[in-house]
Amino acid sequence: MFTTEFASLIAVIGGIGDLGSAIARRLAKVGEREVIGSQNPAKAVETAIRLTAATARSVGAAGNIQTELVILTEPLASQEAALRKIGEAIAAKNVVDTTVPLVPPKVKRVRLPPEGSAAVRAQKILVDGIHVVSAFQNTAAHNTAAHKLVTDGVVDRDVLALGKDKLARYSVVRLVGACGLRILNTGTLVKSTAAEPLTPSLNFINKQDTVDGSGIRITGIKC
Repeated sequence: MFTTEFASLIAVIGGIGDLGSAIARRLAKVGEREVIGSQNPAKAVETAIRLTAATARSVGAAGNIQTELVILTEPLASQEAALRKIGEAIAAKNVVDTTVPLVPPKVKRVRLPPEGSAAVRAQKILVDGIHVVSAFQNTAAHNTAAHKLVTDGVVDRDVLALGKDKLARYSVVRLVGACGLRILNTGTLVKSTAAEPLTPSLNFINKQDTVDGSGIRITGIKC
């Protein structure tokens, strides 16, 4: 059943895009309650209906959302505006920021903001009491939707999680791990200044070596 008003725990803002839809689909499949948020309400409703049909779970669409967790999947150009709306309208405790410092069409060149990373900028924009966790910058949307924890006994690719608040970081690691992805607690938010610039390098590899979505895999860790 689809609903336009949903008592949700998780809001995927920018969920009409490829990455947002992929994350929302995985969350719905494991039974998490969620809503799709977007500046385009009609597309948010359309995406929610599609995800409801695909997962047999009730996915909602809403504007102002009372939720404990927001997953922001907006591009760099609209990150700040989206974060300010989150701070004003959404009673969230934690925000997962997936923003990559890229400005199309030059997706093989990093555009780090003055704060050092998009995630650090996000934390500075949001009001006190909302904790930012940076994740998903190094995983292609279609791989986020499709890949499993292990392929032929080997971890295919990892999601890196960084955040200043330990509890926020661990809660995101548990949530994403429950969705069948291997996510690693990678330390404090300032380390996103190293993690975010990996994305344009992966894009370069994709083109140079004709790879369908390269990723990061951390070795030496048992599944």
